[in-house]
Amino acid sequence: MLRWYISGLAGLIVFACSPKIAEKAIPESELTQPIAIAYVIRETVNLRSAANTQSAVIKQLKDGEKIQILRNQDGWYEIRDANQQAGWLRSDLVGPRALSRTALAAAFVDSILPAFRSTMYFDNEKRYQKVYIILPPEYYRSEDSAREQVLKIARSYQESVYPGELDIVVLKEDRENLFARLSLPAIDRAEIPVPILAIGRLITLQEENGQVKIGLALRNDTSNDELLHLARRTAHTYDESFSKVEVFIVKDVSEGLQYLQEMLQKPSDTGICLLYFREDKEGEFYRFRFCK
Repeated sequence: MLRWYISGLAGLIVFACSPKIAEKAIPESELTQPIAIAYVIRETVNLRSAANTQSAVIKQLKDGEKIQILRNQDGWYEIRDANQQAGWLRSDLVGPRALSRTALAAAFVDSILPAFRSTMYFDNEKRYQKVYIILPPEYYRSEDSAREQVLKIARSYQESVYPGELDIVVLKEDRENLFARLSLPAIDRAEIPVPILAIGRLITLQEENGQVKIGLALRNDTSNDELLHLARRTAHTYDESFSKVEVFIVKDVSEGLQYLQEMLQKPSDTGICLLYFREDKEGEFYRFRFCK
């Protein structure tokens, strides 16, 4: 009997039993308007009562949970969750929805996996890196046939959800006994580093063909030296395996945010575009007020 622990997508969101302080909802009249919508991009994160790791844990949030960002302070976001519970999260723990493995995995199971008529479960400890697959009955007649089908599913999974090294356990129809086991090498980087910001907030993070494009927004006036320091520190988050890193810094206003999200028409107010920074094999290049 193979001993293993699996969970379906319904089991991806399991709340920890650690003690937490009493949750206090905010009166509707006191709600602050959010400045952005983001998502938790780590398995489990602590929502704290203040912007430091010594403060009390209010509750835990899970990968893929939607939050509203209220303000930024020293690398922390004050946020409000779907239940209107407010608190503080480190800025590197949230980001665009595309960085959430839970959202990607749910979309894969709902939209792609049915075409293979197979079932997939996720390992509790190595979630996303280790998966369990049960095939339709006809594929168990031949191990070669099963392997061929599993490889198709696994490649699709890597392209859609997790591009890193993958451990695949193929179970028999009884869901308990082992039929085959495969390991696939990574097809790309398994994780895209998220910069930790002392000031400002992350609006966009895109990676394609080994190149990274980052959009940051600032609410307060910042000197050129501080802008350049922020851009350099952000770019240095990425190692030499990325051929180019671009950092766009704008004022935290609606026209600036729209530009970061669409990268089409530059803002009519050229003062909104604070700094463009690029680092590649040729070195670094930067330009202040890059909309001019």
